[in-house]
Amino acid sequence: MTRDWSITFDFNPFIIGPMKSLNIPKVSTPASPSRRVSRNNSVANPITKSQPGKVVRATELPAAEDDAALRDYLSAISKHDQLAQLALARFYEATVGRVYSVALRIVRHAHLAEEVVSDVYMQVWRDAQRYDDSRGRVLGWLLIITRSRALDILRRQDEAFSHPEPYDLVSEPESEQKSAHDLLEAAQAGSALH
Repeated sequence: MTRDWSITFDFNPFIIGPMKSLNIPKVSTPASPSRRVSRNNSVANPITKSQPGKVVRATELPAAEDDAALRDYLSAISKHDQLAQLALARFYEATVGRVYSVALRIVRHAHLAEEVVSDVYMQVWRDAQRYDDSRGRVLGWLLIITRSRALDILRRQDEAFSHPEPYDLVSEPESEQKSAHDLLEAAQAGSALH
């Protein structure tokens, strides 16, 4: 018999006043092997007219209606009005688990993964109108953004340094080896004959 352990994610990268004032219910995800995500929304979604209490399995690919709902969220987000903030909050609640898990898998540190998540949703807010449904699903687009932002953070963390003596790294040409200057003169002399 498997136990249905519920863990509530309290991570919220949005410190924006209007986002806090929205009454969005928390999404709880059980840690059981089936990895179900249950949503007990007390209010029906005004954007997609979905019914509360829908159960989504995180191990399955999103169904066509889930992708349609995410597309509706993106189209509402691209308008940048009051409804766009609600749409972004719903989009965040529907996708934050997958975005965070991909980010954590790449950067391997929770605080960096949280930074990636906030960067991803800021980019979604800015670039929602750039999504093209003929090129793939919304979740694929979102996870590509996540991968790119995670790699950017890893690159930012990798400090480039210069060698104190860079000329020590280059070996001196041996006597029988021609230098670059000698090769240039030979190439010019060869082209002068033709």
